[in-house]
Amino acid sequence: MENEEYQEYRSSNNYDVEEEGRWALYLQLVSMPIKLVGGILAVLSVILLFVKGIRWYWELFYPLVSLILSVPILLLFPLGLVLCLFKKTRGLGGILLVLSSMLYLFVNWSQALAFAYIHAGRIWMLIGFFMAGVGVFFMAAIGAVIQGEYTDAINVVVSVAIFLVVHYFGFWMVFIADESEKAKHLEEKYPGI
Repeated sequence: MENEEYQEYRSSNNYDVEEEGRWALYLQLVSMPIKLVGGILAVLSVILLFVKGIRWYWELFYPLVSLILSVPILLLFPLGLVLCLFKKTRGLGGILLVLSSMLYLFVNWSQALAFAYIHAGRIWMLIGFFMAGVGVFFMAAIGAVIQGEYTDAINVVVSVAIFLVVHYFGFWMVFIADESEKAKHLEEKYPGI
């Protein structure tokens, strides 16, 4: 009888259109304000770059952004890695890894914005900015290669790769935490299956 109920549960619409787990919802709740603030800061960064110039941006703004954001990055990343080791805190660890990767991305985006301005020029930097902001990395890397500044291009590519690895590892930890909670819930609801 229990097995028939379980098969009926699996075939119902509730199972096919699964709701997100609680850790995924927490991640959305925490990351949305950070994305909003990051977008506002990105627009302000471009405006300041045009108004104050590259020298002011590179000597004052970028070091200030790096200093302010490096403290949370250095706290959240190792804490997130440690929390990912334990099953009960894996979801929180994944959230901390995603948040630290987002902060890391903004620091590197600020650097790539300056590289795009220096190596590709104002117009190409703006084109990269209007490609959802992500094009700044592409324009910085291409402009650095064209100018022969290969270390700057490698710096941009490696920083994006580090972001992607940490970001998706954090998402994976959140997914694993949610899946283990769902499995535990099904085991409690349908014991012996």
